[in-house]
Amino acid sequence: MEYEWDTNNTENWYIDNVTGEKKLYATGLDYGALTPILTEAIKELKVEKDSEIASLKKENADLQNQINNLQAQIAAIKNQMSVK
Repeated sequence: MEYEWDTNNTENWYIDNVTGEKKLYATGLDYGALTPILTEAIKELKVEKDSEIASLKKENADLQNQINNLQAQIAAIKNQMSVK
């Protein structure tokens, strides 16, 4: 896509040669204004991930309990088999 600058315009507009539309040219980014938005997004992501981690830890503990119960049952069955 090629652009042609409208040099008569001091408001940083350009003409899109494909569509002929006049579009605003972004000359920079105000990082100071973007920082609070990014900070809030990071906080929200942290809450989400902390919740996921807590859920996975609980699931892991539940599975470990199941393993321990199964191991105890296997040991009890082995003891019963050796007694007979």
